[in-house]
Amino acid sequence: MNNSKSSSNSNQNQQQSIDLININEKWEMEEKCFTETLMPPVKIHDTETKRSRWVRKHFPRVKPIEQRGFESFYSKIIDPQTGKPYEQRDSDGSLIKQSDGLPAARHIVHTIVRLRSIDGNQYLYTLGHIHGFNSFGDHVSYYVHKPESYNKTFFDRQRRYDQREQRIIEVATSPIGQQEIYTLPFSSENVDSLFQKTIKKDTPQIYRIGGRNRKAISKPVNFVVKDEQSGTSFAVEWSTIEKTLEIFKTKSFEYLFNSEYIPGPVKAELRAKYEGTTGEKVKESPKIQDNSTTSVNNTSVYK
Repeated sequence: MNNSKSSSNSNQNQQQSIDLININEKWEMEEKCFTETLMPPVKIHDTETKRSRWVRKHFPRVKPIEQRGFESFYSKIIDPQTGKPYEQRDSDGSLIKQSDGLPAARHIVHTIVRLRSIDGNQYLYTLGHIHGFNSFGDHVSYYVHKPESYNKTFFDRQRRYDQREQRIIEVATSPIGQQEIYTLPFSSENVDSLFQKTIKKDTPQIYRIGGRNRKAISKPVNFVVKDEQSGTSFAVEWSTIEKTLEIFKTKSFEYLFNSEYIPGPVKAELRAKYEGTTGEKVKESPKIQDNSTTSVNNTSVYK
């Protein structure tokens, strides 16, 4: 049994280490859109050889604030000499091992969103925090927004004849729009994988803190269903976390979005309680149906 637990912790240690690396993948994919896009040929002069040559450079990209923030945070929690995350230390500088046996630096997921996109496909994305420790052993954290998606950039491309190369080439003149691409398809297995990154009963208290106000997280995880076409989202919550997880990953999107798992009398009671407390009338949840035939995409165009 001890071997089994040791093996489990080893797997989770490896998974958490991979998570820190995979967070960067979204920006690598965004960068790829630019590195694979070439601008028109330009003539440059080599001061050493005194000769000129023609080159085609890739389209330049400015790193978004979110990427720069994460890279700055990442540099604070990684020892440059070993390439490994710093450990937690007490005021005397002594090492503090985490009571659950997991690594010091870890990705904690607070919200799992099941999204039905405009084209009818379903995906998963998360909201959470990366926790780690700086070179002094002090706790630091960083908010991580939708690491399971990236923005794909589209360019205005033109074909022109290159006299020097004696052939037709394609060049990009400017970016014309972006589309958010979701990379994690919805499946029961993928939900379980994300759930492994949530707060557990034995998770140390220091990882239960999130946000700038550093308040303790009240719930282990939030489950949400969102319809991209309407922009509407609803929390999915039942009697226990385990039961909520079960219906979240096994029931249809429509069943969850329309709150069909909640009995009518319970809905009425909750509605009456809310209206009595706030004085506001509760609108009926919009009913949705399968929209898998919708062909519109979620491309946004630069103004």
